[in-house]
Parts: sequence; C-alpha cells; structure tokens
Amino acid sequence: MGKHRALYLNHFEEWDTFVDIGLGGNIFSKSWWLRAVSEALGSDFKVLGVLENERLVGGVGLNILSLPLIGKVVTCPLLT
Repeated sequence: MGKHRALYLNHFEEWDTFVDIGLGGNIFSKSWWLRAVSEALGSDFKVLGVLENERLVGGVGLNILSLPLIGKVVTCPLLT
C-alpha cells in the first residue's frame, strides 16, 4: 500500500472530476455547490483530499462557520 496524506485542495477541477467518476459522487459534492452553500451562509468551504502516491483517492467537502462566542465550527455542507 502506498503513502497516504491529507490536504486542503485549492484546485477544484481534479476534485470535480473525482466526484463525477467516484462511487457515491453527486452534484452536492461538486465545488460549485460547496461554494454556493458557503456564500449563502456567509461561511468558507474547504475540500479535504486524501492522496495516495499523489493521486486523489478520497475526500470530503467541509463548511467552516465562524460563530459568536464559539469560534470556528466545521460541518458538512447542506445535502452532502
């Protein structure tokens, strides 16, 4: 088995392609949906990708909210 690492993805073309061909992928995991949800909520989004030998093999979209008195909270975006 190869070396695995996780990182935030900044180039979403590879992520969107992965979602298109991946088992269980759907439009609610696409970068344009994640961006739309984050803009509607006034939050930020990140895609945490898992790479094996520098090839994307998994990942998850994350919504990052800043809440008063609590600070930053990470959730799964709506409908994902």
